Amino acid sequence: MIDKQSFIIRNKRILDNAVSAVQAIQDEPVMQVIIKPYRKSKSEEQLGYLWAGVLPSICKHLADTGLDQGAHYTPDDIYEWMVDEYAETRVVTIQGKSKIAKLSASKMNTKEMATFIENIIQHAADKMGFAVPLPTIKGLICL
Repeated sequence: MIDKQSFIIRNKRILDNAVSAVQAIQDEPVMQVIIKPYRKSKSEEQLGYLWAGVLPSICKHLADTGLDQGAHYTPDDIYEWMVDEYAETRVVTIQGKSKIAKLSASKMNTKEMATFIENIIQHAADKMGFAVPLPTIKGLICL
């Protein structure tokens, strides 16, 4: 039985490997083959920095300075607020009715997520007077 495989076809060798994997499929068990354009998703590092660094830092700053006025905002609250402020939009049309929808983090690619995080950090600096800490890996600051 073939284990789950995924191929990002960038050259003839990888294409040949993908074709060989498809040709090796037997009648049982039933297999699914999906071919779609490659779209680089946001990275785990970006999500980690957003949810473990940026958003909690803003919550703490708001609480420590009293700017939350006792509301005790959560990272989810700040995320929703920032999506409304800075997430890209798209038009969704269903049964002839169009709505403008904000792009959630789960739908963002790497570039969109980077822009979203940069906008949040800039918002914190410009409108809250707060510098969001830079991400670190084992004590090293990553620029």
